[in-house]
Amino acid sequence: MPGLDDTIFALATPPGRSAIAVIRISGGSAHRAAAAFGASAPAPGQFRLARLKDGDGQTVDEALLLSMVGPRSSTGEDVLEIHCHGSNAVVQGLLQQLAALDGFRPAEAGEFTHRMFANGRIDLLGVEALADLIDSETDLQRQQAWAQMDGALALPAPLYSALALAGGGGVGLGAIGRWAPAAASHPAMHEAAVAAGRRASATARSAAIQVRRRIARAKRRQIARASAACN
Repeated sequence: MPGLDDTIFALATPPGRSAIAVIRISGGSAHRAAAAFGASAPAPGQFRLARLKDGDGQTVDEALLLSMVGPRSSTGEDVLEIHCHGSNAVVQGLLQQLAALDGFRPAEAGEFTHRMFANGRIDLLGVEALADLIDSETDLQRQQAWAQMDGALALPAPLYSALALAGGGGVGLGAIGRWAPAAASHPAMHEAAVAAGRRASATARSAAIQVRRRIARAKRRQIARASAACN
């Protein structure tokens, strides 16, 4: 994937005719894009209604501009969003003007998420959860994606830290055990614990085995409670 120094842009909404389309721009020169359309970027966290013009001074569209400043943005970089009308002529006209700017280029597939990860705005489990949320088609899938999203930010770190430090005496198995019930409900965390155990020292591997046993016991207790509830 190209370097992180480029300013990237892409259509953030599905292609095709629609009432509204959103073009997202991220990078060090993102706010400068507004000037290319004869407008100015709003203050961070605010919208501005602006008439966007092409190189000949002709109006392309009247749109809302939203400005965000890194690291307090979705990608951790400066971000400018253009909320325009979703006609093909408007969207393609704006994208072509952006492509003509020095230092700007179209984003590659997944590059906005890659920058979120590179800048610490999301972790790997959060990336998976975001993909699941986008692909969700049922309420259950949506709920599962959000459960993983919340877990990705709150649950794995203490478990991983406990696994990493168990052999060094920094964290005891009691700390690991407190997270076993949560890991039992998160298969990705369970698999990560297994993988971490394989890479660890002999002492840490022993700790990982005990973690898996505690997770298994927690799973059995969950199954028993579910069976009792059904009966």
